[in-house]
Amino acid sequence: MDHNGGGGTTVWEFDTEQVKQIWRDTREVFGNKLWIEGMLYNVFYEEWQREAEERSGTDFFDLLVSTVAGQDPGDPSEVFAAFRRGFAQYGITTVFAPHPDHGDVLERARRIEAGESLPEPGPWHLDESYVTEVWDDLAEDLTDGGQAMADSFPEQLLDAFELATRDSAFCAIERMLDDLAEGDDPSQAFAGLRELAAAHGIELTFAPHPRWGDLIERAKRLRTGEPVQGSGP
Repeated sequence: MDHNGGGGTTVWEFDTEQVKQIWRDTREVFGNKLWIEGMLYNVFYEEWQREAEERSGTDFFDLLVSTVAGQDPGDPSEVFAAFRRGFAQYGITTVFAPHPDHGDVLERARRIEAGESLPEPGPWHLDESYVTEVWDDLAEDLTDGGQAMADSFPEQLLDAFELATRDSAFCAIERMLDDLAEGDDPSQAFAGLRELAAAHGIELTFAPHPRWGDLIERAKRLRTGEPVQGSGP
């Protein structure tokens, strides 16, 4: 039903930065007050909020919450589709710039709703800089390395990883590290990360460490009791 009170239609055009913020916040904090605050203060302009209140006769906070009521988005594009449907009731057409990595968010949502397949993420190759930086952090404290491993992810990998696991990268990696012992070789954490990613359909490879070489091969040899070069940082 159209509740725009005879005010005709209007168009809200969301630019790339707004689209990225909606996507990122939905992926990371949907369902809590941080998501609401991000939408109120960083996405929806004040003039948009006033216009929506005039058209709907509803406080914008309540209107925003109602547009996503019942949502448990497995993919952030589903929230864009909810915005399109929800605001359309009040004569507001929402137009979204393409996401830099995921393209047309409404088309993506349509494909998900229709049960169509989406492009597979990756494969991803983490370079020597990542390997050496994370190795050094893990060598200091293996069981507390989740932040280092996640924070050093390229943004596109972080996005794909959190979409696939439906969890924060930090939390997912920390749980993987909990299975390791404090004195384990850091290569075991790299192997564990690769296995965790593979379990969610993401292919990860790593550049050789400049001192310790192929870390996945090193981890395999350690697991089978074969000797490897050194064990320190």
